[in-house]
Amino acid sequence: MGPHNATRANGVKEDLVGDAAKTNLHSLSAIIGNVNGVSEGEWVSQIALAAKQRLGRMPRGGWNLVLDKFNEKYSAKCSSLCQLKSMARRNNNVQGRCDSSRVQDDVDVEISSFRNCLEELKFQIGKVQSIQRDSRKPTPKVQRRMVKTDILAGLNSAIYHITKDDPPQDINQITDILYAVQCAYLALTTRARPQSTWLENTERKISKLADEIDTVRSFSKQTLPQAEKQKAMDVLCRYGYKKSKKGELTRIETLLNDLIRIKKKQISIHSSRKNFRKDNACFELNRRRFYRNLSSSNEATLYGFGDGECLSFWEDVWSKKNMGPVVYDFVGVRCTGGETMRPHFTSDFIMDMLKCAPDWKACGCDGTYNFFLKKMDSLHGFLCKEIVRIINGEYTPDSWFYTGVTYLIPKKSECETPKDLRPITCMPTLYKLVTKCVNAKLADFIEAFGLISDNQLGRGSNVKVPKSKPSLTNA
Repeated sequence: MGPHNATRANGVKEDLVGDAAKTNLHSLSAIIGNVNGVSEGEWVSQIALAAKQRLGRMPRGGWNLVLDKFNEKYSAKCSSLCQLKSMARRNNNVQGRCDSSRVQDDVDVEISSFRNCLEELKFQIGKVQSIQRDSRKPTPKVQRRMVKTDILAGLNSAIYHITKDDPPQDINQITDILYAVQCAYLALTTRARPQSTWLENTERKISKLADEIDTVRSFSKQTLPQAEKQKAMDVLCRYGYKKSKKGELTRIETLLNDLIRIKKKQISIHSSRKNFRKDNACFELNRRRFYRNLSSSNEATLYGFGDGECLSFWEDVWSKKNMGPVVYDFVGVRCTGGETMRPHFTSDFIMDMLKCAPDWKACGCDGTYNFFLKKMDSLHGFLCKEIVRIINGEYTPDSWFYTGVTYLIPKKSECETPKDLRPITCMPTLYKLVTKCVNAKLADFIEAFGLISDNQLGRGSNVKVPKSKPSLTNA
């Protein structure tokens, strides 16, 4: 009884193994049918890799099946399994070498990019030093989708390489490096593009189609001279004209009108996409101008005065007037006990202020933007040190630091007098960063000691002032 049971158990096990092997061979056949290799070695290696991923290993009898399919597919007479397996291993080794060479190519590209950035930055630093800091033109703003992160990373590494041996000594050298970075980025990303003639060519095709329509109409009315009939026949034959069919002239004229409508639709799509990209760039980089363009028409602003009158008016407004001695009412000094406290400006605090600053806020006379200041973190340590020195009064920056660029914006479409202009002064980026840090600490000090009356609207931080109510102040 024992031997019979053992025999029955072994028979069941052999049947199960045979069924599993058949199932794996069916799966391998499906894998072979899905593989489309270009070369022989690539085809074999892809099958071996797919079988390993799906089945864990090549099933029993699988290489024989692959050999049969290989001879059938490539009309070859490969009788050795060792040759087939070595072909798969050889292709895998070549693929591995290709991957390693691709990594090496990426490293070579990064080194080459760094060298280009370093050379360009050194050139721009020498060039920038000859331009006065209060008369530098800002570089073009960059949309987010157009930003070249590899160039920014290369310039940041170049700054680290330069400042490692020659660190900036004051805020003047920092702004020189920052403006040189912007100029270097512009030079490295600007590519000369040929002027597109697509619009002119399309308009020329529309004009040609319109002339052909006139020719077809004249031919149908039999008003063409004998010399022009051959030209008309050439036009008709170009569009499959058959004299024996009725309505051929109408068909060709309709076809030409459809072609003209298609070309005009292409021009309309081109113009709408161009305006869409322009509006998107304006919305991202200058949102106030975007909304001004929405609310105002495209008509040019009319001015009822000359430049001399405008200059004289605003010079009189901004000039210092000698008012003589002025006597003010005595106001008692309020002692808070914190007069001797000195605010502590840390690097993290300054970086938080920089992080909150808008990227493309209108720059001042120095021509620098917060976007590049944020990206060039190799300068952040030197920048924080100089900001703390300026706030603590260790030295006073040059006059450019306190010089703003004033723009006169019209309040309405027809400006009769200079009073109809609204002045906006743009200060340098670094000046705004310093004042932002000071204002944040000052606001904390005022709120901590309660220096503003509770009746003052908007006295606390993050409190909006209602526009319908006037602000109450203590006289």
